[in-house]
Parts: sequence; structure tokens; C-alpha cells
Amino acid sequence: MDPNLPQLPISSETGDALAKPIAESIGNAGKDIVEALFHYFLDPLRKFNIQRNFNLEKFQEDLYKNFNDIPEANRDDSKINLTIKAIEDLRYQINEEEIRDMFTTLITSTLDNRKNSKVLPIFSSIISNMTSSEAKLLKVLYTNKLSLTPYVELTIVNKISGVTNAPGLALLLLDESNTQGAELDLSLLESENLIKHITDSSLSSEYFVSRYETGERILSQIVEQNPDVPSLKMNADQEIRFVRSIYELTPIGEAFCDIVFEQ
Repeated sequence: MDPNLPQLPISSETGDALAKPIAESIGNAGKDIVEALFHYFLDPLRKFNIQRNFNLEKFQEDLYKNFNDIPEANRDDSKINLTIKAIEDLRYQINEEEIRDMFTTLITSTLDNRKNSKVLPIFSSIISNMTSSEAKLLKVLYTNKLSLTPYVELTIVNKISGVTNAPGLALLLLDESNTQGAELDLSLLESENLIKHITDSSLSSEYFVSRYETGERILSQIVEQNPDVPSLKMNADQEIRFVRSIYELTPIGEAFCDIVFEQ
């Protein structure tokens, strides 16, 4: 192994396996290495509280289950550096179920030769910096129709001067829901270069046009039902206009989701 990596409590059998050609070190060796890494990086966390210990046990159970699902011929520890990085990064998010599940899938993918060529070192860093609400939102953006999500914002425009006021009413139009108030998580996902907001275009297929129209009706109803809210008050010179746009995955976002949200 790389001499710059932490000295790990790996058995002599596993150490010998690592020294052999990769064709001879696949199989149970991969699991032995993961178990050694797991204890080395995560055992110190067990002393903090019972809940954290429960989460560690659940993670280990899920990880080994996933590993055992990899056909023996496809088990591959050649990307062990990525496995180490992912297990180390997991320490900061062990109590978050959605994040833990993503790490479980990522680590398993690093040990599967059908997938590990697509695993990038940045993936574990992305997960470690993510909140549960970001993770949930990213998954639904990924699983939305064609991984494209229409977004509509209500604006109030002065018909004479053209001055536009955006009162902060917008909807993310997912396949199964119309989500309001997701702007912070959308901004965070954008800052991580996982998604991008296309503001100068909208989706034109019949399905997406229908979603835009549904969103516009909902936003209009919000204005009608809240006539006393200062930011929603309108005079005779003003009218409602809607701005349609799109959220879509970036190339790195698509590659990341293909690994951590594998279908």
C-alpha cells in the first residue's frame, strides 16, 4: 500500500493479499480490508454515545450486505485509496441516515470493478459536506423525468415602467410534488457544481408545459388568498407575470448521482 497512507491494523493475510497481483487479491481480501479500515477510522467514535454506536453498527451491517452482493469475480481492491477516503469522510456524518446510505453505496462501488472506474475522489468530499435535505432534494432531481426539473417564479410587473418585483414566490415542479422554499438547498447544490439553473430557457414538451401551468395556478392562488401581505399587494398598473426556467444536473452531478443513487 501507499506508504503515505495511515498505518492500518490489517492482518498479515490481508497484507500479503495486497502485495499480490490484483487478480489474486480479489474476493474476501476486499472485505478484510474494509473491516480493518472501518475499525481503524470509526471505532474511536463509539465512545461518544449510544445512538452513534447504533448508527455505526447499522452502517457496518449495510456495508457488508452490499459487499456480499458483489459477485466474487467483480470484487476489486485496486481503488482502496478511495475506500479509505470515503470511510474517513463518513466520520463527520455518521448520524445522518441519508448521508450514511450514500456513503455505503459509494464505498461498495469502490470495491466493484464494474463501477469503480467511475468513482472520483471528490465524491466522498461532496457527501461529507452535504446536509440531509440537500441529499433528499438531489435524489428527487435525479429521479425526476429525464433528470430535468421545471421551476417557475411569480413576479409583479408595473405595466407602465416595466419595474419588476419578485416577492419570493416560486415552485420547483417535481414529478410527485410542487416544492416551495427549496432555494437554499438548490443554491447549495449549485455551489457544489451538482446542478445548474438555466434561467434563459424553459421546457417545451407537453408534460413539462403542463407542470409549469400547474405551478402558475398554484402561485396565483397564493396571491389571491393573501391580499393583505405587503409584498403581494398590487395596484391597477401592476400585473402578475411568470418566469419559467429549468434545473438540471451538471456532468459531475450526473456522474455522482449514477454512483450514489444507483437504481
